[in-house]
Amino acid sequence: MQLVLHRVLNMTSEQARTFVQAHKSAIMVADSDDAVLRFVSNNPGAIGIVDLYSLTKDVNVLKIDGKLPVEQGYLLRGN
Repeated sequence: MQLVLHRVLNMTSEQARTFVQAHKSAIMVADSDDAVLRFVSNNPGAIGIVDLYSLTKDVNVLKIDGKLPVEQGYLLRGN
């Protein structure tokens, strides 16, 4: 989640916490990748962030800056 906060949202942890509190009805924080996948697959238009190895055929993968998670330079890669 730290990568998402920093690289995608350009927020500190405190800013992100405030943002989530202000938009509680639009943001779901799940306890597991499986929970995120279930929610996204059952709610058209929903977007979730999960580990690459948790992906299933029930969801579509979005490119970020034209790159997929397996491509060099993908924004959310940890290295």
